[in-house]
Amino acid sequence: MNKNILYILAVFLLSNCQKEKSRIPLQQRTGNFIDFSVKSNIEINKNEYIEISKFVSNSPYDFLKSDYGFWYYFNKKKNKTDYKPKFGDKIFYTFECLTLNGEKKIIVNTKQQTYRMEQQDIISGLREGFKLMSEGDVTTFIFPSHLCFGLRGDEQKKINPNTTLIYKVKIHSITKNS
Repeated sequence: MNKNILYILAVFLLSNCQKEKSRIPLQQRTGNFIDFSVKSNIEINKNEYIEISKFVSNSPYDFLKSDYGFWYYFNKKKNKTDYKPKFGDKIFYTFECLTLNGEKKIIVNTKQQTYRMEQQDIISGLREGFKLMSEGDVTTFIFPSHLCFGLRGDEQKKINPNTTLIYKVKIHSITKNS
C-alpha cells in the first residue's frame, strides 16, 4: 500500500515539472495609437501655449510664468505673513473659474473651500499655485488644460475637454499642520 502511494506521489510530482509555455497575445498591437496620441497632445499643447501667450501679451497685467507651466498674476498681495502653505496645512479659499476668453464663467464659488495641502485631490495647477500664495493673497492663474481637466473635461460636463482656464483664487487663511 505504501509503495502505491509513493508511486502515485512520484508520478504526480514529475508530471508537474514540465516547463510552462508562454502565452501568446491574441492581438498584436502596434504603436500607431500611442504615436497618434502623442502627436495630437503635442499639437494641443502648442496651440494652447500660443493662445495663452497672445492673451498674456494683450493683458494689462504683468503675468509671470511658473516653472510648473502656468501663468499667474498677484491681484492683491496682502503680505500679512510670508508663510506659504506646506504639506498637511489646511487652506481656506474661495475661487472663480472662467474660460480663457472670459466669456463664460464656469464656476463662481463664494463659499469657503478647504484643502489639506498635498493630501487631497485637486487639479494639479491649483495645488502648485497654492505654493506661491500667502494668507490674504488674491491671485489670477492661467492653467493650460493638462494642468486642470485635460482630455476629459470635468465630471459635471461644465468644462469641455482641452479647455484653458483662468482661476481667480483668494486664500482667506492657512492653518499650519500640527
